[in-house]
Amino acid sequence: MNEKTKSCLWLVLGFIIYFALSLLPQFPGFASPFYWILHPIVCSFFASGVIVFSISKINNSFIYPFMYFALMRIIGEFGMDLMQSSTLALLAILLILDLAISNKKLKARICVPFAGLIHGTALWPLYFQKAEFGAAAMEEMNPSYVDKLISYGNPLFFILVTVLSLLVAYLCELLTEKLFKNKLPLA
Repeated sequence: MNEKTKSCLWLVLGFIIYFALSLLPQFPGFASPFYWILHPIVCSFFASGVIVFSISKINNSFIYPFMYFALMRIIGEFGMDLMQSSTLALLAILLILDLAISNKKLKARICVPFAGLIHGTALWPLYFQKAEFGAAAMEEMNPSYVDKLISYGNPLFFILVTVLSLLVAYLCELLTEKLFKNKLPLA
């Protein structure tokens, strides 16, 4: 199998794994508004390891978060303007960093945490546009669930989730690098 075919296979297989690891941790959120607020941290941890492999195999940290956003938009998620604009802004930063950093190890250390923030942008309207977020959530969720969810929409939770998402993505990057050091040529 030639390198181009291997890269294409890795791209497809890697995205399937990335998407599953980004989506599956969200499902328990329907049982608990508190978990729903924290799910971006869990998604960030699980999906970050795949980005480390992506950097190792195809030297790209941008493609999976971009494909995730595009697919989520196609299926009707990320519908609010702030969700879209914040995700696109993070993707732009990630793309610039990805293109600017040629060293794979440095790229993994810097880009993986930024990529981990993508999962939280769907909640940014909760922190910055509560009324609009609450109205949209009422269309899909139980009113008592939405009321509890809205109660978490404060700057403290925004800062907590953002910082923890960055931190766990970075820790996952280090853990993935350590666990797969013989299979990840990041030098």
